[in-house]
Amino acid sequence: MFARTQPLDESQFNAGDRVRVILSSGSIVEATVKAIIYSRGEARLQVDFGNDETALVELSQVRRE
Repeated sequence: MFARTQPLDESQFNAGDRVRVILSSGSIVEATVKAIIYSRGEARLQVDFGNDETALVELSQVRRE
C-alpha cells in the first residue's frame, strides 16, 4: 500500500503539512498537521481531519502525501 524507504522522524513535518494517517479503526484519512507533541520521550503529531476532528497519532501511523 505505502512504500517507506526510511523511518519517519519529527523533523520531516511542519505545522500545515498534508499527510495521510492510518487511524486505529484501520481507516486512512487525509489530515493536516497542527502540532508536534513530545511526550514519554517520543514525538507524536496532532492532526485535524474531517469535520472538526482531531487526533494525536504516532509517527508510524503517518504517511507523506
